[in-house]
Amino acid sequence: MAYFRSVMNVICSALIFALAGVLVKLVSADMDTLSLVFWRNLFSFLCVAMAGVFSGKFSFKSERKGTHALRSLFTFFALLTYFFAV
Repeated sequence: MAYFRSVMNVICSALIFALAGVLVKLVSADMDTLSLVFWRNLFSFLCVAMAGVFSGKFSFKSERKGTHALRSLFTFFALLTYFFAV
C-alpha cells in the first residue's frame, strides 16, 4: 500500500510540474521573468505550508539555515534561467 501511495505522489507531482510549465508559458507573454519567479515561489510556499499545516508537521526549525539559504539562491537562479528559456 505504501508503494502505491508513493507512486501516486510521484505521478501527481509530475502532473503539477507540467501544469506549472504550461501556466508559465501562457503567462510569460504578459509578465516579466522576475514577477514569474516571485509568484511561482509564493504559490509553492503556500502549497507546502498548507501541506505542512494539514499534516501537523509545519515548522521553520532547522540546524542548517545557511544550507537552506544557499539552496534558495540556486533555486532562484535556476528558475530565472528556466523561465527566461520558456
